[in-house]
Order: sequence, then C-alpha cells, then structure tokens
Amino acid sequence: MNRERALELVDEVDALIARYLAGFRERVGYEPGNQQVQLACEEENSSVLVEEFGDRLPAEVKDFFEVVARLSLPDFWNGYFVGPPSWSVKVHRYREPLMVQLESTPIEVMAVGSDGGGTLYVVPIPEGGPVYQLPPSGIDDGVYEPWMAPPIIATGFDDFIERLVSGLHGIADAQLPGPFHY
Repeated sequence: MNRERALELVDEVDALIARYLAGFRERVGYEPGNQQVQLACEEENSSVLVEEFGDRLPAEVKDFFEVVARLSLPDFWNGYFVGPPSWSVKVHRYREPLMVQLESTPIEVMAVGSDGGGTLYVVPIPEGGPVYQLPPSGIDDGVYEPWMAPPIIATGFDDFIERLVSGLHGIADAQLPGPFHY
C-alpha cells in the first residue's frame, strides 16, 4: 500500500467512524468506546517492526505502518484492532504465536490485528500473505495448533485492510455483518 492510499484510508476511516457513531447511543443503548485511527509517530511506526523482523518484514506491512500506527474500532461488530507495531512485536517475542501449524509444516507468522473475540489476524513472514484468521486455540511452545485449518481471509495485508474498510462501509451504511464473517 503506497503512502497516498494509506493517507486516503485514514480520512476514509475517520469519516466512517463519524457516520457510524452518529446516533450510536440511541441505536444501541450505551456510549461508544474510543474509535480511532492513530497516525504513525516516533514511538509507533514501522521502524519498531524493522527492528524485530529486519528484512523479513513483509513490504505491505512495513508500508502501512509507516503511515498508520493503529486502527482501534471497539464498537464495530465485536471490535477490530490493527496494530500498533509494538503489540505485533510483543506477540512475536512472547511466542503468542510465533508459528502456525499448517498441515505438517509450521510457518512463522506475525500478528497484525485482532478482534474483540480473541481472534488474531496473522501474516506469514517473510511472504506477507495470505492473511490467516486464527480463532482462539492452543499454543504449544509458540506454535498455534488449530483444531481445523485456519481460514484465509485475504490474499495479503493490503487486501486485508481494504476488506476491513469495505466492511466498515457496510456497517456504517446498512448495519451489515463484519468483513471476515462468512
């Protein structure tokens, strides 16, 4: 994702948040949480990821986090969160997970997001795609062991972000189900 598109997404998501939150309390009966698009800053940017992953960091992930530090959307569906980079680093360092068992082969991954139900969204490194949806399951010595094959929800990180934003349009306009619910 180039810088120009990432900046467009920031404006687009900010507008969708404003539209969705208009009348939120009356519609759902409680005050909304803090929805935000945080721009990259000195403490939270792609350099944090480069320090951890080096040249194995997928280019799409690096490019996005050069512009955006985090998407925090706790009131969209059951909540969606992308980043921040320091969170992705902690998940990797603490091996929660470090690898995903796919059939007989474990692959190294980095977490790029989560939802409010405990699902993680991960990309293989250094490939950067596809994006896997990891529902809560066992992690043994850093290896996520799914009880079934984890769903592929996007071809790569850019596709993941675009699908998330498309889903935000759906809920802001018509209260449609989330972007990764099939």
